[in-house]
Amino acid sequence: QDRARIVVRESYEAAKQSGIFGSSTCLVALVDPNEPKLGVANLGDSGLRILRWSNGFSGKPRGVYIAERTSEQQHAFNTPYQLSFLPKAIKDTYEERGVR
Repeated sequence: QDRARIVVRESYEAAKQSGIFGSSTCLVALVDPNEPKLGVANLGDSGLRILRWSNGFSGKPRGVYIAERTSEQQHAFNTPYQLSFLPKAIKDTYEERGVR
């Protein structure tokens, strides 16, 4: 999870330096090459599901089930948290109104 967060943080900083404006939700998943671990960083209403086979009594696969999932992060319905880059004039206007 830490490596996934680092990737998000570094990518966000690199995108800010580019001068391009916009916003997006974000989901990064990385498999650790040294350990059998999956690191996940999620912001917003994007979602990740880990599916696993369910075996029956005979040992034969019966289907799949959701073993793990990420949670959605929203301010309210249909307003997810997002990474954003705003032009200075718009950012100043929002800050004057107390909006973060």
